[in-house]
Amino acid sequence: MSLSPVPPVKDSLLADFETTKSPEVFEALVQRYSPMVLGVCRRILQSSDAEDAAQAVFVLLWQKAGQIKDGAAVSAWLHRTACNVCCNVVRSRLSRTRHEQHAGLDSKTMSREPADEMQLAELHKILDEEVNELPDKWRVPFVLFHLENRSLAEIAVAVGSTIPTVGAWLQRSRTRLAERLRRRGVTVGSAGLTGILYQSLGAEAASSAFVSAAVQSAGLFSAGPTSAAACPPAIVAILKAYAAGQASIWGWASVIVIVVVLVSFPVVIWGWPILQTRSAVDFERLQGEWQEISHERDGGSVNAQPRIAYVATLKISGRRFHRYQTLTDGRVIDGGSGTFLFVRNVGADAIDFSQWQGTAHGIYDVDGDTLTMCVTTNSGIRPDSFSTAANDGRQLHKYVRVQ
Repeated sequence: MSLSPVPPVKDSLLADFETTKSPEVFEALVQRYSPMVLGVCRRILQSSDAEDAAQAVFVLLWQKAGQIKDGAAVSAWLHRTACNVCCNVVRSRLSRTRHEQHAGLDSKTMSREPADEMQLAELHKILDEEVNELPDKWRVPFVLFHLENRSLAEIAVAVGSTIPTVGAWLQRSRTRLAERLRRRGVTVGSAGLTGILYQSLGAEAASSAFVSAAVQSAGLFSAGPTSAAACPPAIVAILKAYAAGQASIWGWASVIVIVVVLVSFPVVIWGWPILQTRSAVDFERLQGEWQEISHERDGGSVNAQPRIAYVATLKISGRRFHRYQTLTDGRVIDGGSGTFLFVRNVGADAIDFSQWQGTAHGIYDVDGDTLTMCVTTNSGIRPDSFSTAANDGRQLHKYVRVQ
């Protein structure tokens, strides 16, 4: 037997329905998939709402058939849609119950199931919820194998893979499912899980009346609002609740995206120059301790006739800088500290020194162990050359590396 993968097979019924929109073809789709869909709805809802919810799922299949890419995905899409539709029904029930209780209805008159039946029902619901959370690569073969009783060979053809790979996916999905169940207080081993799956996720028989009703409802909804009004009110209500739930999800998703953008934008604006500075070649070349050998201001040398003898030092560590002067008697005079950024796209090797007094805009040149910088103080215009003139507010420094 060849173990090489084959291309996934498109569901012929789905393909025919996409092309023809034929009620007869759709009826065949409903007959094929209604046992699985009914099983999901009955496990989650456990009431007369289950068949209405299942019909609503097939109405959605009629509307969204074109979005399903291959035959293997039909079952997984129907399972997820059934879970979502039923969850919206449950939320509607809770809302209605809270309203009724608030209105003064006596909740003690509600019927109660035996404890073991309630536990089993809750397990059914948990299983479908956790299957719905499996990654798509595992969820599709899981649904086909455990909910539709497809063979490994059939699944391999359907998903375009090999039998051993499908078997590995199923084992991983069961392992993941067991882990998720343990987190929710249901401890079960691999063998026990397999038994629970066969007992709890079995398909439900669908009557011919259900199939006919589902096809009729889907056809009425597809014909437009006027025809849709003729559908059973319960199905209309379920579809409205589903649409509202989807809109809420997209609404929250939009809010999250907007918040992320609003938060990220200033972070990017603030952080991008820092990232550019740290990634620049000259960033590492500037690191260390530099000793000043000349200092020019107002077109003349500050070092020519110093009133106080000192040695000026510039230390750079990361993006932080510290300037200070050491007097001959060992005393140190602080010259200021802060951070620096390289500024690109201004026609020169530009650098900005920021400290609490403000920002000094400058240009620099690093040549081996020699560093030359010309800066304009008091946030003046950036220098265009390594020179100073009277009253131009510039200072020209030249340093040599100490270490």
